[in-house]
Amino acid sequence: DTEDDADKVASEEHQVKTTGKQTGRQISLSSVTELRQAILSEGSAEITSITSNLTFVGCVDRELALVQHSTRLYLANTTRLSSLLFRQIVLQDFGNLSVLRLSPPPKVMDLALLALEQKEAGWSPGDGDKEELAGHVVDLLQGKKEMLADYFSLEFEMIGDCLHLTGLPLLLDDFCPWFGGLPVYIVRLATEVDWDNERLCFDTFAKETAAFYSVKEKKGAQPRFDTGQHGGDMVDWKYTIEHVVYPAVKKTLVPPSACLTDRTLLQVASLPDLYKVFERC
Repeated sequence: DTEDDADKVASEEHQVKTTGKQTGRQISLSSVTELRQAILSEGSAEITSITSNLTFVGCVDRELALVQHSTRLYLANTTRLSSLLFRQIVLQDFGNLSVLRLSPPPKVMDLALLALEQKEAGWSPGDGDKEELAGHVVDLLQGKKEMLADYFSLEFEMIGDCLHLTGLPLLLDDFCPWFGGLPVYIVRLATEVDWDNERLCFDTFAKETAAFYSVKEKKGAQPRFDTGQHGGDMVDWKYTIEHVVYPAVKKTLVPPSACLTDRTLLQVASLPDLYKVFERC
């Protein structure tokens, strides 16, 4: 039933409207500068050469795709690449992100309660009453809403006596995270973000947001990643991956060296070797 509830959230008519923010705003926080520098320091010139010059071949599924670079064919983990990409965008465009406005805006309490019904949230009776826990999520996010809106374009608003989620950060044009993952994302912001240390706060927020936005499979669901999923023209998920996600990977991603060892990019064939096989046949 809870998976059905998540699908219901994903399929509800939520109109999405893009609102731009001030561009070119200079952020002088040392914590942000350090996080951006760490991305560059961990980057690999060898893998950047692959990702920035790849040719998209096709999707295996939402998690995996085939890409070609030079004479080599790679199995690319789209989930991992998109998560890296979105984390870097959150930090690179810190304070300058546009907004995806949700209409009607969902109540944060409803989202938190829905998340706590899902296995993914990991709730057990020992954690306490769900209503009380959801209330803590609301209280925490309400207390952080000015900072979240200013730095990350994650917008909350009191409508009546209830806190509503009114806007999500626009990380990539023509891309919208799968709405079915929103409830768990909201709860994880309250439970997994380190709110006590500035650098860790920004880093853990970026990681949780990237995990929510990343392209992935979801058992029992058919996630889409276009703004039309909230009312509008339907865009096939394969189109979004090929024409929105991978062009952004090519253009902006600074891939860490681990990408060649953690199966983010796995070479599966060398075209000259394939040609030799064909010659022998």
